[in-house]
Amino acid sequence: MLEFDTHPQWPHVIKIIKKLKRAQHEAVLAGGCVRDKILGRPCKDFDIATSATPEAVKALFPNANMIGAQFGVVMIPFGPGIHFEVASFRKDGLYVDGRRPESVEYSSMEEDAHRRDFTINALFYDPIQRRIYDFVDGQADIKSRIIRSVGAAQSRFEEDYLRVARALRFSSQLQFRIEAETEAAVKSCAKGLQHVAAERKFQEVQKWLAGPGFKSTLSLFFDSPLAEELLPNLDGLKWEDVSKDTYGWLAGPEKLSAEKLLSYLYWFQYQQPSLAYDKLDQDLNHLKSSNEFKQRSLIPLAHAQLVQSPEKNLWQALVELPRERLSKETFSLVKLFLKDDLPASEKIDKHAELTRGNGAMPTPRWSAKDLLSRGMAPGPALGATLKQVYIHQLQSPTASEDELLEVAITAYRSASQ
Repeated sequence: MLEFDTHPQWPHVIKIIKKLKRAQHEAVLAGGCVRDKILGRPCKDFDIATSATPEAVKALFPNANMIGAQFGVVMIPFGPGIHFEVASFRKDGLYVDGRRPESVEYSSMEEDAHRRDFTINALFYDPIQRRIYDFVDGQADIKSRIIRSVGAAQSRFEEDYLRVARALRFSSQLQFRIEAETEAAVKSCAKGLQHVAAERKFQEVQKWLAGPGFKSTLSLFFDSPLAEELLPNLDGLKWEDVSKDTYGWLAGPEKLSAEKLLSYLYWFQYQQPSLAYDKLDQDLNHLKSSNEFKQRSLIPLAHAQLVQSPEKNLWQALVELPRERLSKETFSLVKLFLKDDLPASEKIDKHAELTRGNGAMPTPRWSAKDLLSRGMAPGPALGATLKQVYIHQLQSPTASEDELLEVAITAYRSASQ
């Protein structure tokens, strides 16, 4: 019925399931991999659910990691970077911190389904019997493209407030509509996200923004406490204003990346690259964003600031830009940010022309090694000198080695004072 054979990790997965079944335990695939296969989407990973207790799983797989055993979960490794989560059927005890239950009680497959977050994630599949187990009408909701909480949405979100952000993320990723009761609970429980670790919120925000259906979720995000809890410096921006899409960036032929979308939204809110940069940087630090994501989000705003700076000529701005290729999309975005600054706007046009619109800078002819071989000492002065030599190379592409040496000596003396 559902075919997983072509997945490179499937031989490991079916080995686990068969071994559990031979020991007279129920063993099925659970959650997202079942949902995605029904939707015809590729499965990113496999979760296995079983009637076996963690101790029984450990007896069958001696190398299993028992770090989550108190919650009924063990990890079975199959080499570097390959491991599978095997969870015992369970029902959760009392939730007291808005994130995790104090205890779990082993239970049946059906009871396990009723503890899960959304109906579309509460499906099980037995690959041996080739049978889907659906106790919550998850298949009907997949067919209708609906995000619906398992049970009472308000209670389910109050158990674990991360589910609020997950509703937004699944709606964006799957392009599903959030049904009315679940959406009402998202709004009423959004402030509970303060109980969730910043890193977990960042993961959900990143996936939400990257989803193909993000635009359909922006009204919920801006017209609820979600903005205040996830990206507080965007709180106050209304969907009514964003939806007008004055500059055409939300309705373009291609979706902006998550990083560029953030850059655009913060500029839209503050209209000044420097202020937008500071506010976005502040929010991403609050979320404990990865450095890579933060840098990529800030690049268009940083680019605009450098080009806009009256103290820097074009060549200085070029050299100080992040060492990343700047796409035509990024140049267009920066051009928008500088729409009210004609000199800076002309400068970015020249930058695009010089780099063929893709940010590809010429390779520096001199390196730190070249300067060291000429008797210059390591330190800040060396870096400043190297920058000036490169700027001269950009200004005068045919400059001789003697000419570059003269620039280096002058720059080094100046920087060493």
